[in-house]
Amino acid sequence: MRIKKGELIKKMRKDMGMSQEELAEILHMSPRHLSRIETGEKDIDFWQIMSLLEVLGMPTEDLWLLYLDLHEYEDYRKYKDLKRLLRDKKLKEAKDALAELEQGLLSKQPFIMQFIALAKIETDTAISNEQAVEELYQAIRKYKPNFDINKISEYRLNYNEIYIITSIANKLNAQGKVREAVAITQDLMTNRQNMNASDEDIANTLPVLMFNLSTMLGRLGEYKESFKYCTRAYEISKEYNNLRIIPGILYNMASCYRLLGEEVQIYKTHLVRAYHCANAHGDHEAAKTIKNDALIDFGIEDL
Repeated sequence: MRIKKGELIKKMRKDMGMSQEELAEILHMSPRHLSRIETGEKDIDFWQIMSLLEVLGMPTEDLWLLYLDLHEYEDYRKYKDLKRLLRDKKLKEAKDALAELEQGLLSKQPFIMQFIALAKIETDTAISNEQAVEELYQAIRKYKPNFDINKISEYRLNYNEIYIITSIANKLNAQGKVREAVAITQDLMTNRQNMNASDEDIANTLPVLMFNLSTMLGRLGEYKESFKYCTRAYEISKEYNNLRIIPGILYNMASCYRLLGEEVQIYKTHLVRAYHCANAHGDHEAAKTIKNDALIDFGIEDL
C-alpha cells in the first residue's frame, strides 16, 4: 500500500496553510520524514494519505477499495457495518461487530484504532457519562496529546475526532452541563465551517451538530435560538438529501412552536411530517418513538 505523492502532499499542505511540523503530527511521523516524502526521497503510506484526506473533510472510504486485498476488504465491510449500527443506535449488534473488527487486519491502522476506541465507549451500556467523557478524552489525546477542548476551532480534525468531540458534548449535556455542551458544539460547528468542508462533510456533520445544539438550547429555554438551528439543519439536510435526521429536526421544531405559544395545528403539522418522514425513510422504530412522544409531550395521538 505505497503510493508516491510527494508533490501533491506538499501542495495540499501549503493550501491548508500548514507547516511541515503540523502536518507531520497529523500523519504520525517526524517533520524530517515528511520533508523526504515531499522531495520524493520517500513514499507515503496509503493510510497516511487517508488521514490527510480525512482532515480535509474529503470522502475517502470508497477510495479504500482501490487498495485493499481480499482479506482487508472483508474488514472494510465490517468497519462500514459497525458505523451503520452505531449510527442507528443498535448497540448489541454493534458490540458483536466491534469484536469481529478488532480481530481483523485493519485494526492495526491508526485511523481504525481510533474508531475502535470510540466504538468501545459507545457500545458500553454500563459506563457512566462521567467515565465515558474521560475515556473519550483519552481516545482523542492518543493522537493529539495536547488536545484542549477550549481550542477546537484551531484543530484539523478527522471524522473520528469530530464524532468523539460530539459524543463528549452529548454526554456532558446528559450530565446537566448544558452550557458547557453548547459551547463545545458551537466551537465544533465553527471548526467545520472554517475548514472549507467538502459537500459530504457538510451533509454528514453540520445538520447533526445543529440538531444537537437545538436540543441543548431547548433545555435552556432558548426556544427561538433552538428553532433557528432546527431550520438551518433542515435546509442543509434537504439540500444534500440527508433524510435520516429530518424526523428528529421536525420533532424539535414542533416542540419549539408549542413552547413559543403557537397554535396546536402548527406544531401538530410538524409532528405528522416527522412521523411520516421516519416511516418513509424506513426507520419504523423512530416513527414509533415519535408517535409515543407526541402523546406524552403534546397530548396528540392521531398522527
